[in-house]
Amino acid sequence: MEDDSKLRDPDFQESAPSKTYPTQEPPPPYAQGVAAPAYQQPYYPNQYAAVPQQPMVYQPAQHVVTVGITPPVAGATLQLTYSDYMCWSIVNIFCCCLPLGVAALIYSCKTQDAIARNDQSSARSHSSMARGLNIASMILGILIYIFVIVYMVVIQQQFYNSYKSSTSYNGY
Repeated sequence: MEDDSKLRDPDFQESAPSKTYPTQEPPPPYAQGVAAPAYQQPYYPNQYAAVPQQPMVYQPAQHVVTVGITPPVAGATLQLTYSDYMCWSIVNIFCCCLPLGVAALIYSCKTQDAIARNDQSSARSHSSMARGLNIASMILGILIYIFVIVYMVVIQQQFYNSYKSSTSYNGY
């Protein structure tokens, strides 16, 4: 009942507590010429409370990124893109097999043209032809490199053996 009278009586004033609490001191002064970082005062959730509460911990703002995906338009066809293998063709020209690399480069250019014309069937066929020529060029180039290395080792070994036999001392 007593609590109800306090709520109803607008002139009722409750005396402040006699106990005093220490306040937070400001930060020490900074040296001249040095820019001081901004000082942020602590936040007390209930500023009118008789007993100060602990300051809330500062948490940095969280940024939220929303990505809107638009639904496909009704009746629109899905655009397929085919790889043109242009870089692989250029590498094959210089490193593996020149004739097959040039043919693969030509089909890569045809693939790009078909994609620009929006001709999906030609783009698919030229892309698969460029890929096949690039694979063939790579395999042929690797086989040629292996053959040349083996051939050079065998020729050098034969040359060394013939030189050794012609310069050996037979006792004469």
